[in-house]
Amino acid sequence: RHLQCCLPSTHADNFNYFDDRANPPLYASWKFWTEMSRPNFSDFWALKFAAKGGPLTQLLSQRVGAILAYTAYRVRCTPSQVTLLGGAVFIVNAALYAWLPPGAASALLCALVFQIAFGLDCADGQLARGTGKTSLFGAWLDIATDYVRNVAIAFALLLWQVQSGTVTLE
Repeated sequence: RHLQCCLPSTHADNFNYFDDRANPPLYASWKFWTEMSRPNFSDFWALKFAAKGGPLTQLLSQRVGAILAYTAYRVRCTPSQVTLLGGAVFIVNAALYAWLPPGAASALLCALVFQIAFGLDCADGQLARGTGKTSLFGAWLDIATDYVRNVAIAFALLLWQVQSGTVTLE
């Protein structure tokens, strides 16, 4: 039972370290090693491995994430590598917000880069679930990257507003 203290409560309730014979873990089944560990594009496109989200997330971001997750799977990237790549693209996006001159073209470019970065954020979880490589470290890394992203984007948008004259820092 000492292992349960490390798991989030929703997972700890469904996990019995000492008696897993009644409900063997998914990785103990033949189906896992034949189907789940070798997903195809239609599995990703059908959002079979996608997390739930709002309508726009499901319609756009999870679809972009599905394409990116399948691409990452084909080039043998790990979910953690996709998470870190997504974080790096978010930092680039924040830099674009901060340093591009205000205007419609800048806003469009920033929105496009943001969507790619958010697609990568969706892709890491889809890749992990689709290949059976979910982990507590991966979940933590995803959340930590999300926090860094949020702070970077918030500061970048503040700088963008200051540059456009909408906000003054006095």
